[in-house]
Amino acid sequence: MATPAVESPVVSTTNSLLLNLLDASSVSGLTVWQLRGLIANGEIPVVRVGKKLYLRRQTLTRWAERAEAKHRAQTYQRRSGRAA
Repeated sequence: MATPAVESPVVSTTNSLLLNLLDASSVSGLTVWQLRGLIANGEIPVVRVGKKLYLRRQTLTRWAERAEAKHRAQTYQRRSGRAA
C-alpha cells in the first residue's frame, strides 16, 4: 500500500503564508541578494526549514512599513534642519 503524499506547508506562490526568497523578491520588489543582506544584518527574521529560508508575508509587510516610517522621519529631520 502506497503512503499518501504529504503536502508541503510552503507552496511557491505569492499567496502563501511563507515565501521562499524568490517569491519574497517578487512580492517586495527587492532582489534576492538584497533580501539576503537584510536577513544577514538581522533586519528581517526568517523561518528556516532545513537549509532553506522562508519569509512570512506579514513579516515582509511589517519590515516595509517600518522602513517607510524611518525614511519619512529622516526626511522630516533633514527638511526641518534637526540633527539625526
